[in-house]
Amino acid sequence: MNGIDTIDSYNYNEDQHYAFIDDVDGVSLERIDPDGSSNAASNWHSAASVVGFATPTYQNSQYFQFERDAATVISLPLTTFSPDGDGFDDFLLVDYETEGAGWSSNVKIFDSKGRLIKDLVQSELLESTGTLKWDGETNDGIKAPMGIYILWVELFNTEGDTQHFKETFVLAGQL
Repeated sequence: MNGIDTIDSYNYNEDQHYAFIDDVDGVSLERIDPDGSSNAASNWHSAASVVGFATPTYQNSQYFQFERDAATVISLPLTTFSPDGDGFDDFLLVDYETEGAGWSSNVKIFDSKGRLIKDLVQSELLESTGTLKWDGETNDGIKAPMGIYILWVELFNTEGDTQHFKETFVLAGQL
């Protein structure tokens, strides 16, 4: 050995940056929850513009530590978010805790009139506990308008068990 131990590592992908940043050159990708999985793409987000897109030696601008309710399968730590890149509630977080391994999910976001806005997850095998993230981008690649939205979650496994959940939340912004 050369005397260097790797404590943690992550394979960076430029496509993980906030979709509405025009030039990601010099923009840090920050870990949201330092205790969360370093390999979960949902645990990373672009640093906020108001801190110069980086926070060396300071707490990450996108820091948020999750506190899960063990009795709840799906929860939203914040029911209002504003995807404007200011480092304050820039994304919707969807915490989940399944009944064990082997659960997959479909997650969709609808507007208040029931129109599909975003297919967040399609038949994805989940970790038993984790967090999904929505940055406000629609299926068409544009920023969703301010308003009330509905999160629809379907969990299913190979035994044919299914569970459905609905939560409402608000996408806010500057007027």
